[in-house]
Amino acid sequence: MMRYFYVLDYAEKDSLHDTTTPSTLDIHARMYVIADKYGITSLQDIARCKFEYEAGVLQSQDSNKVSSLKSLLEAVPIVYTMTPNTDPTLRKMLSQAIACHLHASQKILENPQFREMWFEHPEFGFNVMTRSLVLARFRRDDDWVL
Repeated sequence: MMRYFYVLDYAEKDSLHDTTTPSTLDIHARMYVIADKYGITSLQDIARCKFEYEAGVLQSQDSNKVSSLKSLLEAVPIVYTMTPNTDPTLRKMLSQAIACHLHASQKILENPQFREMWFEHPEFGFNVMTRSLVLARFRRDDDWVL
């Protein structure tokens, strides 16, 4: 966050490329939460834009790619426990990205991490299901099975 005050941006990862650091989606979610806590709306806007971009990139990747789904699911606890209930911004973006993965391949339902997030965060499950149903309504072929 200190970097933001000097250059009006923040770094997603350190320069050492440490593999133990959280995913960039996690970092953007955490920055959004910190900015909300301290009332730094410009930092919150940057974090939201970066989160939206990263979620969009992960959403557009192949639904069978485990790493993109894993990155999305790792952000669920942060987004659903640390962001205020009155601000659904990140929740909508995250559930939309995961719903697109679910819409593309129902194999996600068998993923243990997905099931764990579904049961630990009921609002997440509801949001994903709602967005999945909207996607299914616009689907033109008949192979979607609920």
